[in-house]
Parts: sequence; C-alpha cells; structure tokens
Amino acid sequence: MQSRSTSQKRVVLDIMRSARDHPSAQEVYDRARELLPSISLGTVYRILNGLVESGRLTTVDVSLPRTRYDFATDDHAHVVCTICGRVVDLHGLAPGGQEEGSGCVRGMLDEARRMTDYTIPPQGPVIRGICPRCRRHGGAEQNREVGDDDRE
Repeated sequence: MQSRSTSQKRVVLDIMRSARDHPSAQEVYDRARELLPSISLGTVYRILNGLVESGRLTTVDVSLPRTRYDFATDDHAHVVCTICGRVVDLHGLAPGGQEEGSGCVRGMLDEARRMTDYTIPPQGPVIRGICPRCRRHGGAEQNREVGDDDRE
C-alpha cells in the first residue's frame, strides 16, 4: 500500500505536470483538496519546496505577491500580465533557444551578464504586458489582486 506522503506527493506532482498557469502553493492546495480533502497547506508547501530542491520544479520570479511554480525546468522566458498576473511560458526565447529571433534575446542576456556580472536564471527574462483577456475587459480586472487565480 502506498504511503500517505507518497500519494500526496504524486497528486501535487500530477497537478503541476498538467498546470499551464504557474499556480501558487494556495492554488495547488485548492486543486489537491479536490482529490485529497485531508491534505494540508503546509504539506503542499513542503512537497513543492522539495520538488524545487530536487530540480523537478522551478519557481517563477515575476514579482507577484505569491511565489509561482513551474513544471517546465528547461530554458525559457515568461510573459506576465501586469493587470491579472497571468504567467505564460515562452519557450525558445531564453538562452539556448532555437526559435527564430532567439539570438537577439540570447545576445541581450549575454551583454547584460557581461555589463553587470549578474547571474541570469535558466528561466530567462520576464516580459510584461497585458493579456488578451484583460484587454477584452478594458482593464476591468485591475481591482483584482495581482496573482489571483486566472484560470479561464
């Protein structure tokens, strides 16, 4: 029989594997409770932190009030909506990207490293903008807390 912590970890990992919205720990917890009503928020935090430490997840630093988690650990950039906080992966636009135009971004990052001696994380740059949903609503979501759940 599978131990409780193993089944909890499997559920959290499955949630992250299928997530495309870079959920916060609270959002992972809310989804996990649908499958495991007895799981605690503290357990979800411990599992997420363990998955980050083991390299199976990354955190997304987009200056939102809550840490966001990402199952994609390859080199990629992110675009974040400045109104609702929605985060989207941009694969191929970070160091090592193969898509057309990635050389410009890679060159910019290399130059930024050279000029500042900063370490740039594998997730690459964060590009800010306004998502289509917020544009359609004319920015009506500005009253929401940035980072609130933004599943469509």
